[in-house]
Amino acid sequence: MIKIICEICKQDIADEHHANLCSHKKGFTHLGCCKNSCSWHGEPCDHSLVVFQTGGR
Repeated sequence: MIKIICEICKQDIADEHHANLCSHKKGFTHLGCCKNSCSWHGEPCDHSLVVFQTGGR
């Protein structure tokens, strides 16, 4: 299994059910990290290119 690391918290993306591809961070982030660290309105920020389901644990 490929390990993808969140560009915000530096943890494995597989730990969350949804992930985000961010043009600002130039990589993948947890959706929660995007909402909590970058967004002002509790939704994926304007840099979000795509949100997808990862399956989670």
